[in-house]
Amino acid sequence: MDSVAAHLLLCAVLLLSASTQALTGFGFGLVALAILGSWMDLRDAVVLTAPAGLVLNIALFLKLRRAFTFDDLVPLLMACLAGVPIGVWLVLNMGPRGLKLLMAFIMITTALHRMWVIQQKEPGKVWHPVKAGIPCGLLSGILGGAFGVGGPPVVSYLVNRSMDRFRYVATVQVVAGGTAIIRLVQFAQAGRYEEVPYWMFVTTFASVLIGVFIGMRLLRKISDQGSQKGILVFLILGGLYYLIQA
Repeated sequence: MDSVAAHLLLCAVLLLSASTQALTGFGFGLVALAILGSWMDLRDAVVLTAPAGLVLNIALFLKLRRAFTFDDLVPLLMACLAGVPIGVWLVLNMGPRGLKLLMAFIMITTALHRMWVIQQKEPGKVWHPVKAGIPCGLLSGILGGAFGVGGPPVVSYLVNRSMDRFRYVATVQVVAGGTAIIRLVQFAQAGRYEEVPYWMFVTTFASVLIGVFIGMRLLRKISDQGSQKGILVFLILGGLYYLIQA
């Protein structure tokens, strides 16, 4: 595949991934890495998608900023930020097979978790902001630092805090955005962006913003149940793909 075709495919994947996150509140990293990892090294895919992921988090948060508050979120956020360096170290030092196995585990576990959330008829016990927030935040930081897919642990915490959907989506963007800033600094310090041309950042950022626009439009037309089912199928198939490839 030549460089132009590869870049166009990258932009298309980022657009699709951004639309997915606009629809569900999370999923950008999962969708992007599931597709990109089929034709490029996962480590390179993680580095390339990180700046675009931060742009996505900022764009979505700005749309929903009025719904966000820090109530009962500080332990979660602090633990998340502490876990990011661990995740970055993992992605820069693990071998390809280990990364694929970890990615398969994340995707399948996320799908199973979403099935469980969908099937809940009544809200369960409200999770404690410290006892549940710290472990969920730490795991989110590690996964976010490694792959930019720290959403599932945060989602587990938020759905058990009886939050409305707007605050839920805004909170996921705050956690993911904080994670993205730290990992971008570490990637830059490791010299991973020295040879990336500026026009690549411009086109990938534009793709993400277009994806946000499309996702917000689709949000008004597609039922929540339909979008959830589609994402579940994608996560399961992607997880099985990585499991076989490993």
